[in-house]
Amino acid sequence: MMKMPVDTTVYVRPFAAQDAETVASWLQTRTALEQFSARGEAATEGDLLGLVQRAKNDPLIGAYILESATGDIVAFSAGHIEWPFEHVYESEIMLSPELPTRQGWGTLLHGAALTNIFRRRPEVFKVVGRSMRTNQGAAQVMRKLGLTHEGTLRAHVKRAHGHIDLDVFSILRTEWSEGHSASPRVVIVDGDEKC
Repeated sequence: MMKMPVDTTVYVRPFAAQDAETVASWLQTRTALEQFSARGEAATEGDLLGLVQRAKNDPLIGAYILESATGDIVAFSAGHIEWPFEHVYESEIMLSPELPTRQGWGTLLHGAALTNIFRRRPEVFKVVGRSMRTNQGAAQVMRKLGLTHEGTLRAHVKRAHGHIDLDVFSILRTEWSEGHSASPRVVIVDGDEKC
C-alpha cells in the first residue's frame, strides 16, 4: 500500500496507451465492478486503448492519469462535454485500488481532477460527477470538496440482484475558485511539458 506523500503535488497528464493495462487491471476488481461499472462488466484493455484514440481525436473527450510526487499512478480521470450543454463537463474518477482508505487520497485526487478540468477547459462552467448509492465514500468526498447533491437517478444502474440509485453532484467554476485556494499543487503535463 502507498502512503500519502509529504509532497502533495499531483501531476496530471493525458491518458496514454502505456497506461491502459494498469487501469484495466484496476477495473477487474470486485469493488470496481460494483462502484464504477454501469454495465456490470469491466472495461477491457482494448476498450481503454479505444478511449486513448477518442480522446486524441475528439476535443470534447478528456482522459487523464494522475501521478503522485513519487511517480506512482494513483488515479484515472475521464469525462466529456455533450452538445448542447457545452459548458458542462461530466467527469468520472477512479483511484488505484492499492491506495489505503481514510488517509486523504480521495479528497486530494478528486480535487486535483477538478483543478485539471477547470484549468484545461476554460469553456467549462460546471462539472458534474456521479456516484452509485453503494459508494458512500465517493459521495462523502464530493460533499467535502463543496459539490452540491443535485439529485438521485432512481434505479439507474441495472445489476443481476436489482437496480441501484445513482447520485448526481456538481460544482460551478465560481464555487471551485472561491473555496479551493488551499488545494494541492497540481502540475498539468502535456507531453514532456509541464504547465
